[in-house]
Amino acid sequence: MKKRKFLFCVFFLMVFLSLSCARKPLEIDLSKVDVNELLQRVAEAQGKVKSLKGLAYVNIKTYDRSISFNQVTVVQEPDLLRIEALAPFGRTAGVVISNGEEVYVIFPQEYTVFSSLDEFDLSLVYPELPLTVRIDDLVNLFLGRVPQRIYLDKGIKTRLSADSGYLVLTLSKNGRSDVIWVNPLTYRIEKAKLNLNGGVLGVLRFKRFKEFGKGVLSPQELELKTEGFRIHVIYEDTFEVNGKVDMELFNPEPYLVRFEKRN
Repeated sequence: MKKRKFLFCVFFLMVFLSLSCARKPLEIDLSKVDVNELLQRVAEAQGKVKSLKGLAYVNIKTYDRSISFNQVTVVQEPDLLRIEALAPFGRTAGVVISNGEEVYVIFPQEYTVFSSLDEFDLSLVYPELPLTVRIDDLVNLFLGRVPQRIYLDKGIKTRLSADSGYLVLTLSKNGRSDVIWVNPLTYRIEKAKLNLNGGVLGVLRFKRFKEFGKGVLSPQELELKTEGFRIHVIYEDTFEVNGKVDMELFNPEPYLVRFEKRN
């Protein structure tokens, strides 16, 4: 009986210590952090993710409605994109394709061509979207990245702090400030508060990072939230990063892509 009590106490102590350690944030000595080197490491960590393909669950919420759907996602930096929203039973509800020069928006009863990337804006597809979202913004979003212009533009003033184990960089330029939370172990941005176009404040979150070899980390879950608008994306476990991408997927032919969920 005493032995069983002893083993129980040891087990309880181990669980308590493990939980205590898990909750304790990483201690950071800011005096040892070189901001310029940190920004370069962030750029390198993000730049390792160059392409992605897979099936994702997408939820979009606005003031008036909430819609959810599965989406075939194929993106490659800097401006190749194919996102295909699937209706029930695998039917295609709509497709957006960028071949790097033109953008095609295809619905069952509608076919629109934008002759340049600058002409396209996602708010034309989602009128409730309170900001302009270009193709390169979408590519960065689905790759789990924050655009480099946010933290590498010339003339940016930086202020470094720490918060709950994260390195926090406040980036100021031309009277506006953006804030990024950097994981000091991976140099990946896991959260960002950004002043987006039109004066809209947006919050980006990247979660559940998966490793794809050689220090390549990509989030399986991401979220962009602004006042009155939220998009939440969760990739299936089978999503691929930096794999071979068929360039024909960015050709607006009438065939459709299918990713089958594996058991």
